[in-house]
Amino acid sequence: MSNVPKDLKDLEYYPRQDSRHLYETPFGRKLWEFMKRPDNVKLMEGASSQGRPAIEPLGQGLLDEFDERDFSSYGHKLMIGDMASQVMGHLDYRFVAKGILLRGPIASLFKKLLDTASPSGAPNNCDRCRDPG
Repeated sequence: MSNVPKDLKDLEYYPRQDSRHLYETPFGRKLWEFMKRPDNVKLMEGASSQGRPAIEPLGQGLLDEFDERDFSSYGHKLMIGDMASQVMGHLDYRFVAKGILLRGPIASLFKKLLDTASPSGAPNNCDRCRDPG
C-alpha cells in the first residue's frame, strides 16, 4: 500500500451531473471528506490490492458515520462509487473490473438504494450486490 503518499486534503471532487445536487449539500460535503480520510483510503487501497472493489471495506464505516436514512437515492450509490473512483484515480489506480459481487454492509446499503429509488430504466435489484449474512 502507498500509505497515502499524495495529499488528499485539498483534492476537489468533480461530481457527475446527475449527482451534483447531492454533493452540494452538507451530507455530500461530509461524505467527500469521509472518502478522503487516510484510514478509508488505506482500506480502499487494501481492497484494490486484493482484487476487490475499493468501496467494499467502507460499508460499515459509512453506516457508523452516517445515518442510514441519509442514503436515500440511487444517486447516492453513484456518488459514492464516483468519489471512490476519483480518490483512487488520484493515487494512480485505475478501474479494471466490472461486475464483481460486493460483500458485507456495502452490499446491503447499495441494494437498499437500488430497491428504493432507482431512476427510470435502471434495474430495481442489485445483481452485483449480495449480503452473505
